[in-house]
Amino acid sequence: MDPRVVVNPAQARQLLAAVTYVGGRRRQDQDRGRRLHAFSARIHYAGLRPGEVQLPREADCALPASGW
Repeated sequence: MDPRVVVNPAQARQLLAAVTYVGGRRRQDQDRGRRLHAFSARIHYAGLRPGEVQLPREADCALPASGW
């Protein structure tokens, strides 16, 4: 990986703080910042791709009883 194109921890914290300020005038857009924060945090901390974060299912979050 090229470190020039990968987000470092400080940049990730700044991004997560910045997206919380996103909002909208319409009622349904007022929670946009919280949704973007959760979306971006899952991408950064879990190393997921946007498609994997977009529609998580409960089955995707289950850990096996053994084998870890």
